Amino acid sequence: MKDNSQWRGYTLDEIRFQRMLTLMRIEISRQDMIKQVEPYTSGNRIAGTLVGRIAGALNFMDYAMLAITVGRRLYSIFHRKK
Repeated sequence: MKDNSQWRGYTLDEIRFQRMLTLMRIEISRQDMIKQVEPYTSGNRIAGTLVGRIAGALNFMDYAMLAITVGRRLYSIFHRKK
């Protein structure tokens, strides 16, 4: 086993290098995820464009009313009188 009593830690350059490597790995992983998701988010699919059009047509109040309606229905399903 090595004698660790002589080890004085990393130099500033070593820390910077390790940080740069980590940031590069994160960026590569991010790019890989974007490439994997891209075919599903492109506008080439009919369902994707239909969902996009519907979502684009709704404003904040429409989303609020939709949430209230769905919430009421779910509440009534799960809290029925016994």
